[in-house]
Amino acid sequence: MFAAAACGLMAFLAPGATTSSAAETSLRCQARTCPYGLSAGAFELEFGQDSIRCQGARGAGRFTSATASQVRLRWRNCREQTTPFAFSCVDMKGSSSRVQPRRLTATLASEGESGLEIANFKVNLVCGGGIRSIIEGFVYFQIDSGVCGQRRRAYRLPAEFIGHGGRSIGTFYDVLVDGGDLGEYWFDDSWLLTFPYKASIAC
Repeated sequence: MFAAAACGLMAFLAPGATTSSAAETSLRCQARTCPYGLSAGAFELEFGQDSIRCQGARGAGRFTSATASQVRLRWRNCREQTTPFAFSCVDMKGSSSRVQPRRLTATLASEGESGLEIANFKVNLVCGGGIRSIIEGFVYFQIDSGVCGQRRRAYRLPAEFIGHGGRSIGTFYDVLVDGGDLGEYWFDDSWLLTFPYKASIAC
């Protein structure tokens, strides 16, 4: 299931795993539960008449198997871009200025190409004068075949957001990323996946 073993690494093995070349994308890490960080630079999301820009995102997760993990993600300094005032956005709960999606699951997969998918993505936020927005969907991080099997502490991953946003469930629109340029759903800049020590992704 994994690329050639590197000395001192502990392999995660999913139930029923094999070493065949058709095995799914998986992680080899030094720790039994492998911690990691995930971060992004500034990005903008557009849906319907709404547009929100954040200075970045930062999160932390932990792989509990070769392919599955949980992650918490926070958006930094989000502001609405619909008006010239750029009102700040806060979490719907109102307890913090931090916009934080609910707890997420992250899964390494190989459906045609290797990647990391973050699912169960849902954000409820309020911007400026009480305008409530809902954004939900999933983020897909593409893993370049050139890094498969390499031992690294950091991976730069192109990211795509597939989801809907709006004022209510009945008025949802596709979410365009970074102005909806040619790659409508792709972030302009790659996200960064980091480990506290070198880890290897087999794909």
